[in-house]
Amino acid sequence: MNMIKTTKMKKLKDILNEVLSEAPKKMTKVHVKQVQKLLKPNMFKSVENIIPHKDILFVTYTNYRDRAKIIKQVEKLYKYDNDGRSTNAPRGIMGLGGTNWIAFTTRHDESVNEAKQPQTKIFDQGALNDSLKQIKKLVGIEEVEYDEFRFANGTGGFSFKWEHGIKHFGSLGLSLRQDGNHMLYASSMYNGKRFGDEKIDPKRLPTPNKDFLRHIRTWKDLDNLTMQTIITVLSKDVIKNEAAANKAFEQDRQAQSDFYSGGGKGYFKQKGRIGYGL
Repeated sequence: MNMIKTTKMKKLKDILNEVLSEAPKKMTKVHVKQVQKLLKPNMFKSVENIIPHKDILFVTYTNYRDRAKIIKQVEKLYKYDNDGRSTNAPRGIMGLGGTNWIAFTTRHDESVNEAKQPQTKIFDQGALNDSLKQIKKLVGIEEVEYDEFRFANGTGGFSFKWEHGIKHFGSLGLSLRQDGNHMLYASSMYNGKRFGDEKIDPKRLPTPNKDFLRHIRTWKDLDNLTMQTIITVLSKDVIKNEAAANKAFEQDRQAQSDFYSGGGKGYFKQKGRIGYGL
């Protein structure tokens, strides 16, 4: 009798564990911090609050034009669930009323900190992970993509890419050529304008980095030290490019703000608009 009871209890316990393991993950301050890193103040000034509530993370914002950009940015870590205006905001959640809102849930097949890591067949995985951390710190963004190219003729290379927004992104990397005239690149883009250089000749770099790729013939010659040297050599370019792209972003945002603001400026001063001159 006791054996039967114990067996039944074990089965019930297993079922309970399965149900609990499949239950939605509870949102916490850890998740809030992750989103705060994605939605930096210099990207979306209209974002007012990030609110964890049970298995939902709410992002509140004022400028409806930012809706699609916010969703795209946060979906790098979370799954979009629902959104709306102040008139249909869920009740009983402190800080959610009176503004636009977007709801996100965790992805059940992976936790926030367990997103799929970029893989490599050229470098050691640990070295690549360290390089990713370095670039994330360099550009101030948590989401950096890595790609590598290995062609049969020996050409190829690798690249790191990041995105601040739909029109605001950057990259750095190496392009290996069959004739040995390999090229480095580091550039940032905003609204179609490029800041930086897509063809940096290692042979023309100042000493001591001049022609530091002379021993590289194919992607098989690349090693951890070469990757780290490339990132170090290009780091100053990345900082300079990002600063220029950010400046252009800020100028564009200020121009839009002036255009749509009141006080007899911008939109309200357009000739031909109904009400112009009133």
